[in-house]
Amino acid sequence: MMVPNLALARSRPCAGVRAARGDPPSSIVVLTTGPRRWAAERLAEDGFWVVPVEDREELLRAMASVVPDMVMLEVRAGADRDLGLLEAARRADPSGDVTMIVFSGADGALGGEARVAAFNHGADDVIPEWKVIAHDELLCRVRALLRRRGHGTVITAGPVEVDLRAREARLRGRPISLTPREFALLQRLAIAPRRVHRKDELLAEVWGWAREEANGTNTLEVHASRLRRKLSRDGDDLVITVRGVGYRLL
Repeated sequence: MMVPNLALARSRPCAGVRAARGDPPSSIVVLTTGPRRWAAERLAEDGFWVVPVEDREELLRAMASVVPDMVMLEVRAGADRDLGLLEAARRADPSGDVTMIVFSGADGALGGEARVAAFNHGADDVIPEWKVIAHDELLCRVRALLRRRGHGTVITAGPVEVDLRAREARLRGRPISLTPREFALLQRLAIAPRRVHRKDELLAEVWGWAREEANGTNTLEVHASRLRRKLSRDGDDLVITVRGVGYRLL
């Protein structure tokens, strides 16, 4: 019987790392204390939209403003304050749609009781010994959790529904024909309706452009105008331009 090469299997990159063409990148809020900063940098390189935060207040603010797909934070053995932050992050997500990954502190691995406590306080996955996990394994965990959590997700914003699994958008129950970019733009606006999304944010999230790459382009304006027209068939003005800043939905 052939024995698999485990070392090769560990080094093989995780399949399906990047978003499909036209899809916005998944957003991940990472508490970047200590050695976790490299993880934030590597996940950003792998195509995720990473929001680094450094303390409790920044994390909770980011959850309210970004509406992330995932949060990664540290829980140290015996640290009730860390468990309290995990619980607060879970309370800040009343829909339960945000995936929470917990990792051990720099002071050592998480034992069985600490791991159970993390799950009981809202964690979806626990990395018990952060120092030894390979980036490829972390990447596979992230992608697997996001893939499972995203199935069947429907975002509702007023009369608009965005079905992430079926890749369909509906206005008052009737389908809207959108291009992949228009769908990605609507998805990003719909996850935080009434919030003003800055132009540079949308160009980064939907097109993956850095700020310097976006200078002088009217791509966003063209797509927003087309999306507004398609959503106004019943006389609604749902895509609102905030002059000099960006766009909001509703």
